[in-house]
Amino acid sequence: MGVAFVPLQGRACVGLIFEKSAAYQAGLHEGDIILKIDGRTIPTFQDFLNYKLAENQRHTFTVFGKNGKTREVMVPAIQ
Repeated sequence: MGVAFVPLQGRACVGLIFEKSAAYQAGLHEGDIILKIDGRTIPTFQDFLNYKLAENQRHTFTVFGKNGKTREVMVPAIQ
């Protein structure tokens, strides 16, 4: 995926992302806070860690960006 997630005030946050990664090209950026995955609310970093991303399947991340706006990002399949 080319991205590392870190806890930020108890939430899952994009901490590091490689610009050539599929996740970056899909629209994830450093500092994005993960609100939902595939419509399921992810209230804590632990919930994010517990969420099982299915391999070979795209996932929709709802994120809150540094610009103060919420957006949906279709993240490519994990290989």
